[in-house]
Amino acid sequence: MNANKSNQKSFLASLNRIHPYCNDGLISLHPPESSLALALRRIISDAVVVGDVDPTTHVDFFIRVARLLDPFERPNIIVYRVLFAHVITRILPDNIEDFLIIQRLLKGVIQLGSVATPRAPLFTRDDLKTGLSWVYRSAHVYPSARCLPPYLNFTFHSFAATLYRDGMLEDPVFFVTAMRDALECSWCNSYYLYQLVQGVGYWIMMCGELLVAEARRGYELRLLQDELFVQHGVLYEIELSKTYGGDLPAPDLTAHRWRF
Repeated sequence: MNANKSNQKSFLASLNRIHPYCNDGLISLHPPESSLALALRRIISDAVVVGDVDPTTHVDFFIRVARLLDPFERPNIIVYRVLFAHVITRILPDNIEDFLIIQRLLKGVIQLGSVATPRAPLFTRDDLKTGLSWVYRSAHVYPSARCLPPYLNFTFHSFAATLYRDGMLEDPVFFVTAMRDALECSWCNSYYLYQLVQGVGYWIMMCGELLVAEARRGYELRLLQDELFVQHGVLYEIELSKTYGGDLPAPDLTAHRWRF
């Protein structure tokens, strides 16, 4: 741990001198994680502004910075604290070109990182999925009658649907959460319902054929065994109890659930 902290400080000390993203004096040594997050934010934002992903300027430098993050914190910092909180939320959900730029950057990082460190890949698709699960849990994304309005729910699902369509996400768990939250639950608040239905509509518009095929085959969700993800909506549970009695099936993506 001390060696990694030393590497962080050494790297950060040189950032202001060697790279345009960090040469305005805002990168500091305390705390190093915040400075690394700021550097990543600038890399991602620059790729979006430029409208292209450069393997050296963006992908390589992204990897150099991300390598210094704690592996256990890396998905949370990269996907939730940096990518979603400071980049995705500033993009209009229908601006798919910007989403595709970010998708290309992440794909480059995953591919190059796995080649550079094959035994312990720097950042994987599973890390991306884990990071997105952190985002889904956050205020304004996860719908709850006891929390703030989910006005970022549509933004989250727009980005997740783009990643799934392009193969960056292999598990349709976030579509299932969108479908459950909007169509399997009862909402008295029309604003909440409007926000949630938008997310489902975007998933179907972007990935409808893929999702129908998965539902027909029956897809066993593989995300975390977390109660937040492995549960049915209340309205669908009522329907299932009529068919299966008390022995309810797993909350996967099935033809029965799709038809409901």
